[in-house]
Amino acid sequence: MRRFLTVLFYGLVAACAPTWAEFQTGNKVKAGLEDWEKKSYGFESNYNAGYVIGVFDAYYRVRVCSPENVTVGQVTSVVLKYMQEHPDILHLSGDVVILRALLNSWPCQTQANPPASKAGPRPRSPSKAGKTSREESPF
Repeated sequence: MRRFLTVLFYGLVAACAPTWAEFQTGNKVKAGLEDWEKKSYGFESNYNAGYVIGVFDAYYRVRVCSPENVTVGQVTSVVLKYMQEHPDILHLSGDVVILRALLNSWPCQTQANPPASKAGPRPRSPSKAGKTSREESPF
């Protein structure tokens, strides 16, 4: 009985705990960043600034190549400026809009200028099943 009550108690605590797991659109992120830029450090503004930095960190040196000494303020300012200049895409997911802003300002050299291949694309060899292209595969 004691074990049942313990499990019940922790189950109720977990069910009643506040959570923050919702879809972030570009509009929501932009509103939070505008507050953050005004030095209004409430939950929403800090959350959205952190969201921007999380996307930045996820793509840093993979697709986004900013200067080594870039600050959090510079990253959020770049993203906010891009959002203000492109209101037509703010209905998209926040991470997509943020990545577009970061790629617009700091694309990695390999992304912006891929090396030209003189040989062209490699031809695909037929698979053992006799299929010659991905479009014919059932997978």
